[in-house]
Amino acid sequence: MLSFQTSASEMIVKKSDGSTVVFEISDIAEIKFEDITSISSNPGMLKKIRLIMQNIYPNPFSVSANINYSIINTSKVRIDIFNAEGRIIRTLKNETMKPGNYSDVWDAKNNAGEKVVTGAYFARILVDGKNSVKKMIFIK
Repeated sequence: MLSFQTSASEMIVKKSDGSTVVFEISDIAEIKFEDITSISSNPGMLKKIRLIMQNIYPNPFSVSANINYSIINTSKVRIDIFNAEGRIIRTLKNETMKPGNYSDVWDAKNNAGEKVVTGAYFARILVDGKNSVKKMIFIK
């Protein structure tokens, strides 16, 4: 069993054998949880967690990118693609969704159906006012 504590600058992981590992938040690129068999929490804690954006692949991409995410509670979900200037160029989803694992595909087109130019783009998933953003690179 692992337990986690976080502060503004570090994450402390306590292992079941009593040992502790400390990570600087700035050094963490990704955290993956696989084969979870149970989760326990303080009452109401899981209700605070609404979204887990897992990954975008392939990245970089030349045709389309798969955006994978999990919704923990029934929630209003909006997925937008932003260009490097911070403008929304495409809205992929804007609906209420049930809990589950999902994958949406961005075909590198804007809302007008036109192919975008080569460059950096950002996928933002907004769930009940909480958001997660990941960068992706489109190469023609």
